[in-house]
Amino acid sequence: MTIYLITELYPADENDISITHAVRNFADNWNEEVIVFCPLGIGISTIRNWKKYIQLIKDPHRQVNGRRMVFFPLLKIPFIRKYYYLINHRSTLPPPNVIAGHCIKGNHIAYAMSKRYGLAFSAGMHNHDIDVLQKERRQYSKVLAASSLIVCRSYNIRRRLNELTGQKYEKQTFIANSGIEAEQIEEQVLFKKKANSLGKREAVLITAAHLRQGKNIDVTIEVLSDLRRPFTYTIIGEGPERQALQGLIDQHGLSGKISILGWKKRSEVLDYFRESDIFIMASAPETFGLTYLEAMAKGCIIVGAYGHGIDGVIQNGKNGFLVEPGKKDALEKVLEEIFTLSEKQREDLAARSRKTILELTELKVADAYLAKLKEIASK
Repeated sequence: MTIYLITELYPADENDISITHAVRNFADNWNEEVIVFCPLGIGISTIRNWKKYIQLIKDPHRQVNGRRMVFFPLLKIPFIRKYYYLINHRSTLPPPNVIAGHCIKGNHIAYAMSKRYGLAFSAGMHNHDIDVLQKERRQYSKVLAASSLIVCRSYNIRRRLNELTGQKYEKQTFIANSGIEAEQIEEQVLFKKKANSLGKREAVLITAAHLRQGKNIDVTIEVLSDLRRPFTYTIIGEGPERQALQGLIDQHGLSGKISILGWKKRSEVLDYFRESDIFIMASAPETFGLTYLEAMAKGCIIVGAYGHGIDGVIQNGKNGFLVEPGKKDALEKVLEEIFTLSEKQREDLAARSRKTILELTELKVADAYLAKLKEIASK
């Protein structure tokens, strides 16, 4: 089967934390011929890159990660969602069996391509797509209505889409969560060991995030300032809120218990997760962050936010915990609940958490997505 993948998210630089790497992981794990089409927006702001753009557009044999890539110019008419594009090398490519779009531009082009080839296409929905749909309901609804599959990148995105459209597209939606490398998932013995030791020693809490407003790390610090149990709390990350967070730590006299380490390499972050008990990131708004899965894979109890990020994967009280974002009393209550669980309850929680993460490996989530593409291609 030949899949045309239309996206600006491939390839994704490993060091670029501003975008999701999941689309790249999906494509790289699909055991099919995947040809990636990458639109290059043409406008005043891109003039300085015109030489680079021309080189990319003219190269008919470019490959990345073993995938053929076709770069093409894309012009958007101001104030309306109308795109004009030209793909020179299409006649030399094998015809597609199915077309998969991702994000605004990719979905519009996938729709146009589907009409050209008379094929089914999928539309990949990210948080920004929902924001655009709110503003441009008429234009974007046309794309979604024509799609055979709407791939939502998280449960929260599907929830927002249903709320906005009155569940108009519910039957054609599919959740494509991010995945984690299977080898990063610890054995059950570590999960059980952590469950057994929590409460018998100093609790180790951790957050790894971009330090900005909305992450609610200040709320976590405030809650921990009143915690009457021995603990340490490590914050990994950088951002505009670092100075304010450090000031809050100093204000409460917690510099001996709470530390901000700045950015760390991914391998180092995973080591910190392995040595920690509870991962807290009750932020809003929040997409489906891979950090949650990485912490879960290392046996951490996850505390996320209702209606954001990991909600849907985490079921409160079963395989982790959810709180209302920004609510100090809610976080206080959940932490107290965690600390007062019996050893058997913590073991059961850990077992369910590991069962969840085992279903979210890169290969399994990619296979599930591919199965859906094959399904719409065969109709």
